[in-house]
Amino acid sequence: MLFYQQSFFYATFLGMLPQLFVVSSIASGLEKVIDQNKAAPSIFDVIMNPEIYVPLVAFFSLII
Repeated sequence: MLFYQQSFFYATFLGMLPQLFVVSSIASGLEKVIDQNKAAPSIFDVIMNPEIYVPLVAFFSLII
């Protein structure tokens, strides 16, 4: 029984790594966009930033 619990833990950990990487990349890009602008940028400016749209494309490809 313990073997199955350990297998489940490691499989879940490995399965969540790509998603966590993409989400942290999006958050890092948002932080950079916010730090660079004195005024609030529009949502279009935020999405079209390469530091945001590349992880978003990766995120949507993981969903599909």
